[in-house]
Amino acid sequence: MRVLLITGGRHKFYETTPIVARFLRSAGHVVRVTRAARELSRPSVRAYDAIILNTVRGTKEKGPYKIPDSELDNDFDATQKEALRAFVSTGGGLLSLHVSPTSCPGWAEMLKITGGGWISQPSTSFGFNVMQDIAGLRGQLQVRARGGKNRFHSTSVLTLTASGNAGTWTGTGRWDGVAGYTFTVSVVDTVEPPRPPLPAM
Repeated sequence: MRVLLITGGRHKFYETTPIVARFLRSAGHVVRVTRAARELSRPSVRAYDAIILNTVRGTKEKGPYKIPDSELDNDFDATQKEALRAFVSTGGGLLSLHVSPTSCPGWAEMLKITGGGWISQPSTSFGFNVMQDIAGLRGQLQVRARGGKNRFHSTSVLTLTASGNAGTWTGTGRWDGVAGYTFTVSVVDTVEPPRPPLPAM
């Protein structure tokens, strides 16, 4: 499998990206690592089977990380954003690691693409997935609130209903390790029909 691994930004990507790349290559995959993400603007991006995001784009402050100034204010431009959206909407694989869903602030498509999100005040991140197959219902919901001081992790999926482009599912979980909590998640998929391929450049 050909993988484009996009890295960089305000995070310890310089420690984690080499580990991810080595792991994938040891499994026989062909991996291209990029910080500038110029590949997104090229027609050759269609040749990749999957894109992995281990990056934070669009941040203007270093925070506690020892990174060069070139890693700041690195948001994807309009062409890169459209290429990423088109890649996923036409069947390309996407894996978004850790805090990558916080990238591209103000671009709503990032939350749709990654299936997760981040609320800045108070600091809360979330991610979820659910499915039903011959084995029954399965999935997970994770929420980290107050900068990770409080955590919810689902332990079971109880119900799943879907109608048109909307769905609702319920289950049980633990809040800060304590059992006895329930949850309800409602989602709406506002995906657009696939757009024409990017023009050759």
